[in-house]
Amino acid sequence: HEALLVVAASIGEVIVSHPPHMFECLLDEPLRCWCRLDLSPEGESTSVSLIVERYDDVLAPDIDAVRDAWVANLNQL
Repeated sequence: HEALLVVAASIGEVIVSHPPHMFECLLDEPLRCWCRLDLSPEGESTSVSLIVERYDDVLAPDIDAVRDAWVANLNQL
């Protein structure tokens, strides 16, 4: 949860956080959108579900592009 919050702060703004299971954020350009991440502990790892929705009048970006941005930024930590 903490690593994802660090990434969220670098690519957008955390709006709601309910550690350690969920948070919502707004991502900045070029992937301007609203995201919700639900975290489910599974043994020694955690499964993350991602929901992407439009923000303002801008269409939501492709969910695969948003996922890839999260993963790339996590890998840079």
